[in-house]
Order: sequence, then structure tokens, then C-alpha cells
Amino acid sequence: MKNFFLPGFIVLCIIFFAFVAFAADVVREEDTQYLAAVKAAQETPAEDAGKIDWANLRQLYFDTTFYEEHLGVVEVPNLYALGKEASTGMDPTDIAMFRLMMQRHAANIGAHQIAYRIYKESHPSFIDSAKEILAMRGLMNAIVKTGDGKSPATAFVAFTRGEEYAVVQGYLNLKIVEIKPQDGDRKTYDVFDAFNDNGDAFKVYFDVTRRTRRKNEVAKALQAEQAKEEPKAATDKPAAAHP
Repeated sequence: MKNFFLPGFIVLCIIFFAFVAFAADVVREEDTQYLAAVKAAQETPAEDAGKIDWANLRQLYFDTTFYEEHLGVVEVPNLYALGKEASTGMDPTDIAMFRLMMQRHAANIGAHQIAYRIYKESHPSFIDSAKEILAMRGLMNAIVKTGDGKSPATAFVAFTRGEEYAVVQGYLNLKIVEIKPQDGDRKTYDVFDAFNDNGDAFKVYFDVTRRTRRKNEVAKALQAEQAKEEPKAATDKPAAAHP
């Protein structure tokens, strides 16, 4: 039976981005620059994949509307449901929406992990497994080049929680015990307590200062918008009828 949640989700996505475009009146320059870089990366031949600047793509992604925390939390996980629906029904609309979401989150390692998982489960023709592997490797290399994670001074710089899990579990091959926030020297860190197969304990540090600041900015902006709407809603409310 066709999943009726997905068409509704697709419609909501279209309405949301149409609203964003209307509210901004123009496409954000950061979004345009990022999507151009993504397009260039996607068109790069496999033999030249090493030339793709994944570190730059991550930086560009951070400044887009696609990155904003409420999108990072909602859209990327929904990729799995959308991709599974597309791979089952092979509906052109579902496939197009999946590709659109992948393009918007091309610098998010979590999106490629989801795409590769879908490929492993059902081998849909619209997912190129080789390119997904190259993207995951490229993004992982970009992340681990930001530090070594052994101390706050040499912390990895993580833009998403998914990047943190990918480094700790996938790159370092550690099992997670606990994640604790830590502040220091005007910076914010996520500290992972973890251990390896031999039982040796490790602490892995991630600098999440920019991510935390951006999340707070988005939250404040949403609160400001809600505050503007509340007086309008009160004004538009019909007056109570008098006896």
C-alpha cells in the first residue's frame, strides 16, 4: 500500500520553500553559491573525485538556509522515508524530490549514509553507490582534517551531530558511552566518552561553537517572528458579541 505520508511531506516541503523564497523576495546568494558548487561536484568524473573540495562544500553548506537546524533535524531523517518510497514505487515525483533533498544536503555526511543504506537495501537505479561512497570518504577526510579530537585545543569541528557520530563510530571505531556539553575559552564543545574493542577509554572533543551560535540565532529569529504574529492574531480576532 502506498505510504500517504510522503505525498503530504512533499507538498509541505514545496510550500515551505516557496514561502521562504517569497519572504526573501530573492534567492539567497549563499544558497546559489552552494548549489553551484554541489552541481560542479556532482558532474565531476569518478576518476577526478579527489579534486572535489569537500571542505569548501561544508563551509558553504553551513551558511545556507538548507543547513538551518530545524531543516537539519527534520529533512535529513525524512530522506530515508522518501528514498524508500521512491525505490519502491519508482514514482518520478518521489525520485525528483529525493534528488532535490540530496542536492540541498550534499555536504551533510548523514544524507549520503542514508542514500547508501537505501542502495544496500533495494538497489534503486537512481542512487549511484560509488558516488555515495566517494562523497562519504571526501566529507570524512574534510572533517578529520579540522583536528584530532584529543583535546579542546585540537577538537574536530563538527557542523552536525551526524558528523560527530560518523567520526566516533565510523572513523575511530569507538563505542559511545556518553556525550557531554562543555564550555571553555569562549567555545562550546561536545565531549564523547567512548571505548574501543579492548576496553580502552577515550575522550573525543568536537568544537560546536559555530553550530551552537547558529542554532541560537535561528531560535531567536523564530521567536521574533512569532512575537510579530501574536499582536496581529489578536487584532484579527473577531470581537465578542454583546448581549
